[in-house]
This record gives sequence, C-alpha cells and structure tokens, in this order.
Amino acid sequence: MPIISKAILRRTYVMSALCAGFLYSSATYAQEIFGGWDAESAISLRGGFENVDGASSYLLSIDPEFSLQRQEDDLLVGLSGNASVDKIGADQFAARSLVLESNLGLRLNQNAQLDFGLNYGVSQPRTTDPDLPDDVKVGGHQQQFGITGGYTQQFSKTAVQLRGAVGRSQSAASLLNDDTYQSNADQNAWNYGLGARLSRELTPIVSAFVDVQLSRSRYDTGSAILGASRNNWSYEAQIGATADFDERLRGDISVGQLRQTFDDASLAAVQTFTYNANLEWQATQTASVNLSVNTSVSPTSVAGEAMQIVNVGRVAFNQQVNSRVQFSVFGELERQRYQSSADQIRTSGAGFGLTYQANKQLSAFANYSFALRQEPTTVSRTHKIEAGLRFNRQ
Repeated sequence: MPIISKAILRRTYVMSALCAGFLYSSATYAQEIFGGWDAESAISLRGGFENVDGASSYLLSIDPEFSLQRQEDDLLVGLSGNASVDKIGADQFAARSLVLESNLGLRLNQNAQLDFGLNYGVSQPRTTDPDLPDDVKVGGHQQQFGITGGYTQQFSKTAVQLRGAVGRSQSAASLLNDDTYQSNADQNAWNYGLGARLSRELTPIVSAFVDVQLSRSRYDTGSAILGASRNNWSYEAQIGATADFDERLRGDISVGQLRQTFDDASLAAVQTFTYNANLEWQATQTASVNLSVNTSVSPTSVAGEAMQIVNVGRVAFNQQVNSRVQFSVFGELERQRYQSSADQIRTSGAGFGLTYQANKQLSAFANYSFALRQEPTTVSRTHKIEAGLRFNRQ
C-alpha cells in the first residue's frame, strides 16, 4: 500500500487550513458586502485509498463551495460555485474542476415569469481516467460556457414555456505518451438550442407535459479520425409527467426520441430513445429515496464513431438514524453505446456511507464504494474508501 510522505502531508495541511479559513469566513464577508443576501459557504476535506484491479493509490481532496441568493418582491437572484483540488497516487496536487452558475428570475405578473442563467465550468481529466485513449498521458482540460433564457406563461391549468440557449464547449490539447501534443480542436463547438414545453394539470398532484427541443452544433474543425465534420442538427421530443404529492413524492419523469443528423452525408444519423427522471420519495419522516435517470449524446474518440450515447441511472436511500447520524446507500448503472457498433461499455456501482453531524458547522463522514466496468475486451474493478470533514458556515 502506498505511503504518504511527510512533505505531502504538510502541504495538504497548509492548503486545507488556508481554504478552511477562507471559506469559513466568506459568508460573513459576503453578508457585510452584499447586505440582504442569504450567503452560505462550505468546504469538504477528504482522504482515502483507491484500489483498481489490485493496484492501490491514496487520494486527497479539498472541495470548497458557496452560494448567494437574494429575493426582493418579484425578483430572485442567485450565484453559486464549487471547486475541487485533489491528488491521487503519484500525481501532483491539481485543480480538478471549477463550476460557477448564476440565475435571475423575474415575475412579470401573477401568471408570467422570465428566467435567465449563466454558467461556466472547467475540468481536468485524471491520468487514471478509463475513458482516456491508450496513447494519451494527460488529457486536455475541458471548458463549457452557456447562456440560457426562458419565458413561462400560465393559463389556468395549462402552462407554456419557451426557452433558448447558446453555449461553447472547448478542449485543450492532450499530452501523448511520446511527449508530443495532440490537438482536440475537432471537439470544440458552438451549440445553439430552442425549446418549448406544454404542460397540463390533470389533478392537483399530477401534471402531464410534452417537450420539444431543436439544437444546432457547429465544430471548429473536422475530425481527423472520421475524415468528416461533426456539424449536426438534433431533434428531440419527450412526453412525461410531474408530481407533487404533499411533499411526500415530487419530481418528474419522461421518455422521448432523439434524432441527430450530420451535415456530412458520410456520417450515419444518430437515433435513440431518451429517458429522464428526477424523483424524490419521502418514505417516512426520517427516510427518503432518490431516483435519477439521464440520457446524453456527446462526441467520442472511438474510431469510426461520431457520437456516444450514454444512459445513466442512480437510486439512493438515506436514513436519519438519530439527530446526529445519517446512513446512506446507493446503486448506479451506466451504459455507453454507439450508433454504428455493437460494442458497449457497462459500468455498475454501489456503496454506502455514514455522516456524523457534530454541530451546525461541522460534520464527519466515511464512505465505501465499488465499481465494475465491463468493456468489450477488458473488465476493471475499483474499490474506494474515503473519510473526511465538512465545515459549513451560514
């Protein structure tokens, strides 16, 4: 089992102390600077071990987050963000991800509302990421930027929503095993979308809806692997329902069809069913069950394939044992597949965790998880154990 050096531990303690001090006091500063705002900040410090097919490595992670929100009459403004800095095995401490989001909601009258959103994210793949190609030593960092807007109008028991979005996704060059760089410009794209939803209240508890989405993606360059451009149009239609049963059961579920056609006729169109769900069931006063399902389509580096289709499902159970202790368990499934190939990558996982709430500002946690990844030619098993502290300030 790998040994953590004293120098690494010292650097970890220093970084943790600096981040904890900053995040612990940021809410107070925010309230002084932004009077009338509801401010909250938190930081999680965690460490543990990960075993992949018998090879063990230690992990250290620092995860700060914050949120600001203000509501005045018909105006709601929010800003939130989170980041992660970690170290796994022989890798150096590195910023792994950063996400910033802002939203603005303006109620025009009793039946109409405008919503706007702005988001930015950047992430750096780990060197142990199983989705990295075999010839890549370090994957290029990925950035996403988006602007969204929407208008909702209520007509008695019927509601109409119109929305639009503009976004940019970009990947930096990857460092190959021979220490040369490979451009990922063929994955950089501008994305545009228009959508609409028509919903109807069937009962005070359940509403049904129909949702349609038209999207356009324009890539900076053609793909060298495909010998063609991924520029495409996407059309998606869904039918579903939302529920809000006395705060015992709430959320939405839908099923639909997505078709993606490419400007280059040499690329086969992508067509798939889509499944989406986000349900929360408050089984008892101390127990809850969460279900989430999602379907996405994104570029892939697999030879001969333009896109990958990913279906993800997760269910989690949370039990409040007493006023201080919470127990949780989860299970998840993921399937990656392609339009032109029968190859699939299936990942299944499960885990459990305990959280101890020492007071309003400090909690401790410990988690264990197992994942099984099945590729066409290989099978990988991952065990992960971690524990840490979370500091919260409101």
